[in-house]
Amino acid sequence: MAVAVAGVALLTAAVAAQQQFVLSSQDRARLVAVDFTAFGPDGLPVTDLRPEDLTLRIDGRTRPIRALDFVPVSAGTSMRVPPPYGSNVISGDARTILLVIDDETLRPGAEGILKDEIRTFLSQLGPADRVALVTVPFGGMKSDFTGDHARLLKALDPIVGRAPQGGPGTNAGCNTRSTLVALAGTLDSINSAEAPLTVVLFTGSLVAPKGVESLSRSTVGGVDYFNPMGTCEVLVEHYNNVNAAVARSRAQLYVVLPELSADNSGRAGLEHLTGQTGAPLWNLRSGTETALGRILVQSAGYYLARIEPEPNEAPDTVRGYSVSSNRPGITIRHRPQMQVRRPAGAIGTAATKITAPLDMMREARLFTDLPLRVSGATSRNADGSLKVLAMFDAPGMATIATAMLGLFDGTGRMVASSTATSAELATNPKVAALSAPPGDYRLRVAAIDSQGRAGAADVDVTVALTPAGALRLSSLLVGQNRPEGFQPRMEFTSEVTALAMLEIYGGQPGTPVGVAFEIASSLNGPALATMPGAFVGTNEPDRFIVTAVIPVGALQPGDYAIRAIVAAQGQAGGRVVRTIRKLPTVR
Repeated sequence: MAVAVAGVALLTAAVAAQQQFVLSSQDRARLVAVDFTAFGPDGLPVTDLRPEDLTLRIDGRTRPIRALDFVPVSAGTSMRVPPPYGSNVISGDARTILLVIDDETLRPGAEGILKDEIRTFLSQLGPADRVALVTVPFGGMKSDFTGDHARLLKALDPIVGRAPQGGPGTNAGCNTRSTLVALAGTLDSINSAEAPLTVVLFTGSLVAPKGVESLSRSTVGGVDYFNPMGTCEVLVEHYNNVNAAVARSRAQLYVVLPELSADNSGRAGLEHLTGQTGAPLWNLRSGTETALGRILVQSAGYYLARIEPEPNEAPDTVRGYSVSSNRPGITIRHRPQMQVRRPAGAIGTAATKITAPLDMMREARLFTDLPLRVSGATSRNADGSLKVLAMFDAPGMATIATAMLGLFDGTGRMVASSTATSAELATNPKVAALSAPPGDYRLRVAAIDSQGRAGAADVDVTVALTPAGALRLSSLLVGQNRPEGFQPRMEFTSEVTALAMLEIYGGQPGTPVGVAFEIASSLNGPALATMPGAFVGTNEPDRFIVTAVIPVGALQPGDYAIRAIVAAQGQAGGRVVRTIRKLPTVR
């Protein structure tokens, strides 16, 4: 994997090549953006292309490139603390990756090698990279998009190969058709993506469509030949639907063979898919090189070429396009079709036709007309059940008119939801609660402001209390005391102090309990400062609130971990952490 590491390092060193042309925000909203990737003879991304190095054609006709930007994706491995919140603001510094495993073509026993490669791949991603896992044709979503890669590994563990012994069975055609339908449907559920989506399809074979492969059994020399399509016809339109979904979702598709096979019965379908979508067809391993290692390098950045729109290029129309380079040794990769993106709305207007937050809850993608920040914290209800406090706001103090919150499990199923009340929307940040059973979830907030702009953002949350011997700890909150009560905060600027607050459950009056709060620049690094905790009782005899004053005014701009360490005398301790962001003071 040395090639992958070198590629990312080389890419980081070349960041200065980006933003060669400066456009106003109005121009960027008006122009049509076309994305593609470029690689040199060594397979590493090329980051210094200029418009004069390229020829861009839409439906066969050359179009002048108004501006060309290289958008790098940082490796992200240097992040010292988790982000303080989830956001729908696209910064270009993280990948969105969909892993699709066709388990009906994966030989039983061969899944171990594939899982090892995926584990290695995930270990090299940055903590901001979001990954989802799907099995086709029948399994569905195993893990929705998450930056918690350990959670995705748990979803990966139960997957096993289900291919019939002796090669493709009589259901090969039906499985292929179901796989193509499932793949297109999954991509359509995240269509209109704001940044390119990397999709890796692991499959051993696909039946080619009617007209490419024989449809019926035939007898030659007394030998009865197998019809791979079986009782289901695979049509060209099934492949065309995948190609259209790839264009709509801005997917960069890769097709990976989990293992080499002497049986080429499914090769024609694989080659038809790659020919339709422009995807490469790679072996999982080839000597010392791995397919996922190459994908790690090639997904580390992309180009955006901007062209003038034409009257027939209304938003959401699909066009064929091609990009080529006149520089020797440059390989350009792009999908054969593009969907003209809907321009971002001008300030104060809505570019996405959304009438209610529920519309945005039905899809996993981000909605970005209204910038949002969202964070979550777990605590205990009076009856012992657990709840998530969802904190969200719109930077710039936009007035949110309506908002909906939902918790989604690893399969993408919404297990809890609520609509924010007018009282909850009156505070900033807004705070609302959702009760849920213990587990790992994606917290989604969808909102519409008073000007009709719509936004949706997600953050991963774990609904659980942290053990500390016989005690249990809530999540840590950091904010400020106000006359109306404690107000959580995700960012700080000119404030001199902040208040950290934690709930402890299971404590008994008279039992010695020690609590220390720390500020650190990393999750496990040395403390920059340590503060004692102050205890306050509640109307629940076993619930105590502990607070500490945090000197945020003394911090330089950046992200910091606030840690609370709790231990009862003679028992094991526990720790909870919350990231805060200190912003520069605007003068």
